[in-house]
Amino acid sequence: MVVLVTGATGKIGSELVKQLAHAGTQVRALVHSPDKAETIKGSNVDIVIGDLAKPEILEAAVEGVERVFSLVPSTPNLVELETNLLNAIKLTSVQHIVKLSAIQATENSPASLFRDHWLGEQRFQESGIPFTLLRPNAFNQNLLVFAQSIKSENTFSAPLKDTKVGFIDTRDIALVAAKVLTENGHEGKTYTITGSELLSYQEVAEKLSAILDKKITYVDVTLEDFNNTLLSWGIPDVFAKRLVEAWGLIGDGKYSFVTHTFYEITNNQPRSFDQFLYDYAHVFKNN
Repeated sequence: MVVLVTGATGKIGSELVKQLAHAGTQVRALVHSPDKAETIKGSNVDIVIGDLAKPEILEAAVEGVERVFSLVPSTPNLVELETNLLNAIKLTSVQHIVKLSAIQATENSPASLFRDHWLGEQRFQESGIPFTLLRPNAFNQNLLVFAQSIKSENTFSAPLKDTKVGFIDTRDIALVAAKVLTENGHEGKTYTITGSELLSYQEVAEKLSAILDKKITYVDVTLEDFNNTLLSWGIPDVFAKRLVEAWGLIGDGKYSFVTHTFYEITNNQPRSFDQFLYDYAHVFKNN
């Protein structure tokens, strides 16, 4: 079996490549940057340099592939990029597509990112190719964007109020994807994936304080202030707007639930947030 993984150097994609290759599955990793490809090189991994915006390259990338993991950047042209991939797949004998979607992917979502994911879901369903949709909750790894302020200022700011969220680890999302890609019986299913606990960012700050042995404070900010922060980090305006819309839904409680999907698919419990912090503690510490 040959599995094509797009977004292969990201947090989910790189972990998925590693898990599949370790299990002996032949992986074709589609990457945009040759430099980033160095991080996922190894046995059972075939690196293909490509661009989802260039259909002529995609046709060669999917040739001979049996299953595809579709992870497309959350850019404003998400639908276009995913359509390019799907059109290339239609010319092959691909047997199963697994699409990474979003937990709030709906037709009328106030967040453009989630409306785009919903459109992508419809196109996969209309393609006639067996598919599975993965809809993960907010990631544990979202916290990593605040590492610098946690290290230097002992604080981090986000627009989540006191809302509790069923955060999921990106490594666990990859584990579900690996199972779905290599097992039968998942076709036509939509899987909503969360962690097993509900946590607010105030509680996350308390956990950070314990593991870092210093007081870490969470500061709630407005969506406008958060947008300005993203812009100060150099994130383009149109992309920052999409992220702020998504974070606004998190703060409004749209992610405040847990499912048992991870256990049902893997027969294991998802990683706890404590485990995530233990594994990534070095990122939040001053060296």
